Amino acid sequence: MGGWRPKRMMVVAMALATLVMLLSSCTVPRDGFAGVTLDENGNALGVMRTCKHPLDGATLWSDESGGSDNPHAAVVGRWDFTDSTVTQALTWPLGATSAAGVTAERPPEAMSPERTFTLRGWTTDNSWSVVYVRFTLSDLEQLSVGKILMREPGAEPRLVSEPEFDALICD
Repeated sequence: MGGWRPKRMMVVAMALATLVMLLSSCTVPRDGFAGVTLDENGNALGVMRTCKHPLDGATLWSDESGGSDNPHAAVVGRWDFTDSTVTQALTWPLGATSAAGVTAERPPEAMSPERTFTLRGWTTDNSWSVVYVRFTLSDLEQLSVGKILMREPGAEPRLVSEPEFDALICD
């Protein structure tokens, strides 16, 4: 009977490894970054940069539960990018219902100070997305023109200059 135990352990280990591989392959590939910045009037701007693949739109979520890890709690705004606008770069006012290359599918709501927001770019067929950024209104107060709040995979959000942000895209 002692010979069965190592075989069972091997079968269980292989099953777990297969499960991990299957679950990790369910994510949408990323090709770029989302960020937020301010214009010269202090208005929040969404920033999308991709390396090679166009995006179809962006969504801004609010964490209504006050600290939950669910970034999809409530849609605050959703924009469609017209004619594959984001082949590499797009910046638009987060409070706008339309801007050059952008139309609000869901008009943006006012952002509340007590909430955390998540901005993410996507494709309608889920073939590509960008690394999302999470922020609060107090994070926006730390921004200045030319500085972008962004996040690299597995890292906390950080401020970078626009040239630094652009340099990260195809790394």
